[in-house]
Amino acid sequence: MVRIMLFRWLTYACLAVTISCPLSLAWGGETPGFLSQAMLASANEPIAKIPAGALRDLPPAPPSELEDEVKGAEEAEVHHVGDRKTPALSSVRIETAASRKEKKSPIKRVPAPIRAAAPPAELAPNSFSENIARPLQAPKVAASTAAEEKLSDDDAAAVAPLRSGLSAIETELVQERYPNGGLKIAKEIAQDEEGNLVRHGEWSMWATDGVLIAEGTFKRDKRHGKWKRMAERDESSLLSEEPYKDFQAPFLSEADFRRGELHGAWVIHDSLMRKVSQIDFQHGVRHGKARWWNVEGQLVREISFQHGLVDGDVLRWTNDGQLVGKETYLAGRKLAPKTEYYSDKKKKASGLVLSPRIVTVTPDDWWNIQLAQFEIDENDPSKDHGAQTHWHPNGQVRLEGVFEFGKPTGEFTWWYANGQKAAQGSYTAGRQTGVWIWWGANGLKTTAGEFVGGRPVEQWTWWQTDGKVSRRVNYSQQDTAPIAIRPTDPLQSGGATLR
Repeated sequence: MVRIMLFRWLTYACLAVTISCPLSLAWGGETPGFLSQAMLASANEPIAKIPAGALRDLPPAPPSELEDEVKGAEEAEVHHVGDRKTPALSSVRIETAASRKEKKSPIKRVPAPIRAAAPPAELAPNSFSENIARPLQAPKVAASTAAEEKLSDDDAAAVAPLRSGLSAIETELVQERYPNGGLKIAKEIAQDEEGNLVRHGEWSMWATDGVLIAEGTFKRDKRHGKWKRMAERDESSLLSEEPYKDFQAPFLSEADFRRGELHGAWVIHDSLMRKVSQIDFQHGVRHGKARWWNVEGQLVREISFQHGLVDGDVLRWTNDGQLVGKETYLAGRKLAPKTEYYSDKKKKASGLVLSPRIVTVTPDDWWNIQLAQFEIDENDPSKDHGAQTHWHPNGQVRLEGVFEFGKPTGEFTWWYANGQKAAQGSYTAGRQTGVWIWWGANGLKTTAGEFVGGRPVEQWTWWQTDGKVSRRVNYSQQDTAPIAIRPTDPLQSGGATLR
């Protein structure tokens, strides 16, 4: 009996060695993990077309994003290709002839994003790869329609057409390659309502050395959400101008988009992650602050915008933080003091004037890293704005009043050269309103009446130079046209016109 049992034990041991040896040798003597049928099948895919390093350190895509394509496959299994480890190809969304043949239906919703290729091992990491390239190599999986960013009521209404029917759109992955076979662009494509192929989903671009240089998301062929782009100095003339020329290339340009328009902040950092500029946008035009810094982190310039027009203060500082320039703009017009003189150098008029409007000639171009260009609208005249004072040649005040964008507003008062009050009345948005009174040089009234919206109303009275009434008219009983009384000469255009 003992001999029989010993024989059986020896037989079992030999069989175990015979079965296990080929499997261990096939994996170089290492103990493999669980090998699923899906992984064995993926190991036979033609991986020669995958650029070197494209799968290095690539984590498996979340199972929830793979759906039918990885159904039945095991998670995060690793196998050897040559002398390096890569994730199982079944967890990477790279289509081949075999996989397209086996696929029964299009990819639904948004597929797993293409991850960035790690830089070649022979390239030593620098500050840029550590601070900038790494964030680009880990793009976030696009959120589903139900989990997208929270928006205000206005913004939600604006993007409603984009969100309509998104969950029903089917996408497929399209790849473009360099002549050497390296991956250049990976983008998701969908068909619109008319059957046209449009970009919809994750979009990424790599350099010839395998470094990710741009990424973002399209919705119905329009940029949407956060976009990032790396740029060398020679890719844009802007990067050779102040203050960019003082910073270290390459640069990282990041911006927020909504429905294809810049909407949020456009920020540029250098290779050391020092902020160079930041411009705020709303619906494709500048809205908010535009700021620039020097290499020491000191703010050197700031411009305020409202709906694409310069509006507010334009400030400039020295590199040590001293304010050296301040200009004020209103709706694209520079507000500046203006003084006129008589031939004898005595003041004739003093106040503020709005220069012609500055308009945008070319808009900001995020992809090509070019800032908007502006110019003065030559067809737009200057306008008085703010308090105005005029003088007679003898130095006596002639006029005091306030203008708003070229229109008289509020109370105006005129005087004769002898200092006697000549006229007084009020304007609302450039039209006469309320009670108006004119006096003669002797101090006696010459005319008095009331305006409503520039039209004379109610009882008007005129007096002679001796104070006797010369005329009375009730304008409420007549169909009168508006009377234009110029602030510079109220006696002639006002009193004489009504007589």
